[in-house]
Amino acid sequence: MKNRYSLATVCFGWLIILAISLFYYPKWQQSGNESTIGYDVAGYYEYLPAIFIYKDLLQLQFQDSVFAKYKLGNSFPNYESTSGNKIMKYPAGAAIMYLPWFTVAHVYAKANDIPADGFSKPYQTALSWGCLLYVLIGLLFVRKVLLHKFNDKVTAITILLLIIGTNYLNYASIDNAMTHSLLFTLFSILLWLVISFYKSPRIITAIFIGALIGLATITRPSEIVICIIPIFWGVFDNKSFMQRLQFFRQHIIKIIFAILSSFAIISIQLLYWKYTSGNFIEYSYGEQGFDFKHPFFYEVLFTFRKGWLVYTPLMLFIIPGFVILWKKHRDIFWSCFLYFILTLWIVASWEIWWYGGSLGQRALVQSYAVLIFPLAATIESLLRAKLFWKIIATAFIIYSVSFNLFLTWQAHAPIGIFEAENMNRAYFWKTFYSTKITKQDKLLLDKVDINKEPIGNSELICQIQFEEDSFAIAEDIFNPGNHARIINSEFSFYNFTISKQEIDTYKWLHISMMCFLDKKEWDLWKADQIAVWFKDGDTKVKTNFVRIQRIADGGYWVEVYFDAEIPKKNFNSIEIAVMNLGSRYTLLIDNIQVKAYD
Repeated sequence: MKNRYSLATVCFGWLIILAISLFYYPKWQQSGNESTIGYDVAGYYEYLPAIFIYKDLLQLQFQDSVFAKYKLGNSFPNYESTSGNKIMKYPAGAAIMYLPWFTVAHVYAKANDIPADGFSKPYQTALSWGCLLYVLIGLLFVRKVLLHKFNDKVTAITILLLIIGTNYLNYASIDNAMTHSLLFTLFSILLWLVISFYKSPRIITAIFIGALIGLATITRPSEIVICIIPIFWGVFDNKSFMQRLQFFRQHIIKIIFAILSSFAIISIQLLYWKYTSGNFIEYSYGEQGFDFKHPFFYEVLFTFRKGWLVYTPLMLFIIPGFVILWKKHRDIFWSCFLYFILTLWIVASWEIWWYGGSLGQRALVQSYAVLIFPLAATIESLLRAKLFWKIIATAFIIYSVSFNLFLTWQAHAPIGIFEAENMNRAYFWKTFYSTKITKQDKLLLDKVDINKEPIGNSELICQIQFEEDSFAIAEDIFNPGNHARIINSEFSFYNFTISKQEIDTYKWLHISMMCFLDKKEWDLWKADQIAVWFKDGDTKVKTNFVRIQRIADGGYWVEVYFDAEIPKKNFNSIEIAVMNLGSRYTLLIDNIQVKAYD
């Protein structure tokens, strides 16, 4: 069979994806927001039960009951328009792709006396399996488009590395109902249609190209930039650009059909907005938006919080890959490069550039359908390279693949190692290839200092046990005395001050206290904090803080402690505070100790 290695790789790769989905982390068996229809997916999916089950696109009154029954947290990020109707935050494109699997699940649920409410087990299962099928389709079309430029061996290696060496693995196997793997498949098919169209221009091909661009646009509106691919594919100089304009003139009817089909799909979203808000265009993301003048390029690419090249290092290969495309495959260089630059700019311009809880930069995953070309170009070049470069590249590939596989495991491990939204340098290195983590390690996610030197002389600077305090004192839970300080929504702030003179000869502070929570606050933005402020008058020279809920689970006393390095900058006092930042639960604190040491 011709090109059998790449076909075998697609099948093998999909089996890896299937195995992870089935045996490691079957999303449809999870509960709450960890289920298939949770978090963002619920927001994209919501159109289907609203239309076909509850017949309520305007007020979405079914939300509260679903919210409570399936413990979906804040999965429905909708807002109320000036018309008085509720507007869904996310556009309808993904729901269109979910529709076949929703239909199967709905028929099955009704036939088997299972709650046909849009969120019961059949809907979760059908959506997961349907998206796995979309993944297979995407990989098959990626193979087709790669074989257009590269041989069977290069195509096979590239597809395998895409699957096991990038965060596509997570979004194809576990979080496959999110829009990223869906768009990857759309773009893979689109590329194949574009190649086919320029070989043999047909109206039906043009219609499908336009429809796919329209569907991508109403899945994530920023994905409209994919239209760069059909416009500039094969354009590499002035002559080819003029030939492309001539081609468009010759086939103007087909181009019009492509535009009309794209608009027909996009009009689905426009009509929804008109129906619910009275306007054909409605911005549904509230206060979230883009800052195109000040994109977060460095943060998106290189930071430990969510840097693309930190968490998906294999994609460094696209840098030499674009150079190789320029030299050897210039006919596709400009379309791929322009698409990537615009996509990166858009992704980096989003004000929430870390894109919430995700594994790496999820907003770039769909672009891999295009970036597969520079990746393949690098692989092709390495296969012909000298032994030295092959050894270096092989070592880097082994690291990238092993790190990606390990990270995928960490992200869904029951012990909760990977922090999808809050990673930083200290915690990254603490958990690097780690299979275990302690609660104390979690404090590295906040602003603490790490002392790697042996502790020298130490001195107890301050100890507070609240035995003489008459304000907001709890007398029913003791540790070990008769009183403890209450911190809650009513008594939300407790602080005390230490003068610089008391710690002037030392380099570090060690702050500790006993804490008791009646219940754990899971919203980290509302979690109680211990803060240390080194101050020069009213100016904060340096800040350290920890969230108590990283250590305390609720129902028992636990010691919370951390270190703060004394700054070299000028300051005259140290303020230590314990704060309630919106939690509805009660915190008790006792036996506060501040030690200074060398």
